Amino acid sequence: METQRAAQLAAENMKTIFAYALHRVSNREDAEDLAGDIVVAVLENAEKLQNDSAFHGWFWALAANTVKKYYRKKNRRSAESAGEETPDEGTDPAEALILRE
Repeated sequence: METQRAAQLAAENMKTIFAYALHRVSNREDAEDLAGDIVVAVLENAEKLQNDSAFHGWFWALAANTVKKYYRKKNRRSAESAGEETPDEGTDPAEALILRE
């Protein structure tokens, strides 16, 4: 599929994309970011779609994968910020568990 055609189809479905993103995240700003990530993923991968009639199934699978990537990145950031509480490397694993809890 041509990138221009994929962009047109994504633009036609923008309200649906935003509603999908808003349903999966906690606030409007995150939904806007996620919807943008979905559109970017569609445009980056448009050339991989060989059959235009399979666009909708391909599109929603790509959207679901983009949501998963979003959550992985979000979890990674929260784990890094929680890293301040992690004990030194020389600490006993049992003590580390007790300290974390």
